[in-house]
Amino acid sequence: MKAKLIVMLAMLILTPAAFAITDIAVGPYCGMAIPVVNESAESGMMYGIQAKVSLIPMLSIGGHYSSRNYGNPTIIAFEGTEYETEMESDGGSMTYYGIDAYLGNSGGTGANLYAMGSFGSYKWERDDTEDISKTAFAAGLGIEYVLPMKIGIDARALMEFASNDDSTYKSFLWFVGLNYHFGLGPM
Repeated sequence: MKAKLIVMLAMLILTPAAFAITDIAVGPYCGMAIPVVNESAESGMMYGIQAKVSLIPMLSIGGHYSSRNYGNPTIIAFEGTEYETEMESDGGSMTYYGIDAYLGNSGGTGANLYAMGSFGSYKWERDDTEDISKTAFAAGLGIEYVLPMKIGIDARALMEFASNDDSTYKSFLWFVGLNYHFGLGPM
């Protein structure tokens, strides 16, 4: 799956003549990943790098890499009995490669509000547990304020859904990033 994502992103980058590219933005981000109704992990830090290309006004596509370190949850065994025991489980770490689509204003100076969807592949590694590699989907809203010197301050909130054999892992993601806009078109 990672190879397919890399090939798709390379094809996008190598074919700018096919589109009226108006802007390219690249930058790092940092935030929190908060599991929703998932007792396998606690909230943890998330960081990564992203790139996006504005193909036409109101439509951009891009890719990202992120890494997360989840907190360790406390598990209670034999709850309500005389043998009740508390144990700490490893929350683990996750790496994620994804392709993103942005619908809304992008690349111009000032405030840019957009809706975003993402599709990608993740790998979740935890001690004493088999690694999980699956596909995930995310959707949410973001706003980026682009300064005249082509630096953008980007904030997003997303809901992520990752299917597993017997359930769906859900996470609320929020993060803030800085983007540098190369601005191939008018800014």
